[in-house]
Amino acid sequence: MKKHLHILFPVAMGLYPPLLFYSINLYLFPLSEMTETIFLSLLFCGVLWVVFYMMRRQAIEASAATGVLSFLLLSHNHYRSLLAAIGFSEVETYRLLMQLPYLAVCVLFALLAMRLVRHKPGLIDPAIVFCLVLLAFPSTSLGRTMYAVYSARNGVITARSTDTPPTGNKPVSTLPNITVLMLDGYARADVLKKLYRYDNGPFVRALEERGFFVASGSRCNYSGTLASLVSTLNMSYLDSLDALKGEGLQDRMVFSELFSSARIWSIAKGLGYSIASFDAVSMLVKKDSDILIQVDAAMHDFPGYSFSKQTFLVIIQKALGTAGLEKHSPSREDWRSSIINMLRHSVHLSSSIPPMLTFVHILSPHPPFVFARPGHQRVPFSPVPADGSNFHRINGTGVEYFVEAYAQQVEGLNIALLETIDDIRSQSRPQIIILFSDHGAGAHFDYDHKENCNDWERMSNLIAVYYSDGETTSFYNDMTTINLFPIVFNSWLGTSLSMHEDISFRWPFLSPDEMEDISDTLDAMDEAYGGPPPLVREAE
Repeated sequence: MKKHLHILFPVAMGLYPPLLFYSINLYLFPLSEMTETIFLSLLFCGVLWVVFYMMRRQAIEASAATGVLSFLLLSHNHYRSLLAAIGFSEVETYRLLMQLPYLAVCVLFALLAMRLVRHKPGLIDPAIVFCLVLLAFPSTSLGRTMYAVYSARNGVITARSTDTPPTGNKPVSTLPNITVLMLDGYARADVLKKLYRYDNGPFVRALEERGFFVASGSRCNYSGTLASLVSTLNMSYLDSLDALKGEGLQDRMVFSELFSSARIWSIAKGLGYSIASFDAVSMLVKKDSDILIQVDAAMHDFPGYSFSKQTFLVIIQKALGTAGLEKHSPSREDWRSSIINMLRHSVHLSSSIPPMLTFVHILSPHPPFVFARPGHQRVPFSPVPADGSNFHRINGTGVEYFVEAYAQQVEGLNIALLETIDDIRSQSRPQIIILFSDHGAGAHFDYDHKENCNDWERMSNLIAVYYSDGETTSFYNDMTTINLFPIVFNSWLGTSLSMHEDISFRWPFLSPDEMEDISDTLDAMDEAYGGPPPLVREAE
């Protein structure tokens, strides 16, 4: 090969780990949020190259050593997995003392690569071919995604371009303010009791005593956040949304735009509402809201932290932290304060004189786990907002850890929710409060293998509604989220929106075009687990 092509070896080895990481986690965050991580990975390789070059002033030897060492250090998670398999605890696998043997072996291999290339320079050629072939695998996955984006977009994406917002029968001056608290991954009460050994009955009864209807057999329509929210807010199944036909199902940006242009917003605006929302989740932001409240930018640094957990960078961060030089990452209190502040903002917005629809996406009880039961010891903290098998893989934890942490999260979150609800209900203006979750919990959810999933856990979600000036008799026990807003608007705001049959689909994240109706399966699982709680509970 040409004289200077040897530089491709360290460059490709620096690119491969972050690109592979992103190709595996396409649904967690957009590629734009990985740019800093990719840059730092290449910078890391550049520093190594300079160090090796200064040793012998031979560029080809520096490239060989850098490629080998960077690949081994950026694949550090395999070494920690080996330590865990031997019997070391998760905390012990991060100790600096445990890393010395691995670091010594990595440096030894790098020096060996220098020596081999010194005597046989031609060995760099097959190494370059190997790394380029290796790089092709994640690049192909990313290329398919980018092609799907290009193919699915035809101008501005809307849910239904010919949709005319319905009119209601209430004067604008009498409209109630609407607060929607979307609680990511909040499980139904019977699931919490059966699978998480947690009795959420006191919270459910507290809601009912305040006038809420709580659907005791509710389900979501799709098992993933993007699909579930787009369906719920457009009040339509995905197969009826033109933008999602063909390659659109595989394009997260199409879902993002369908969230931003959802029917609920145009209907609310047509009735006379202003829209307030938050930028808590980067893929789900309504940027043209009348009021858009920004959440602390530190909460968005998910990819860098997640990737560093898979590589030797986490050890470097640990060493820098010991020296007081580590870049700040969101702490447990940062995350908790962010959630509390969003709830406080929702209370303030509920006092608006012009009618206001406030939509708040609370990333809880979904990880990261930041709340705890009063008087209980907190579980170890990880700021990664991954769920299910992704959470287990990134953090090296298992189902039992998730179950305990999730139960604590629910109890701590419930306290904050009841305080928020009481503050909203105390406003003089009429109020509608909607609590719902996009899907259920994820301790037993496997993103890659549907046969390992507990669908009953994932599809059994929370739906609770309240209106200070109205009845809740139109809501029903086994409703799904697709009919939530049609009932709210029809019953309390005088619209005539269409209702749908309640169907639940398993949403395979890696192959969304292979989703399947599992409603009958869920019915059978309801029976197997003893059925959901009765709609009418006896007073205690």
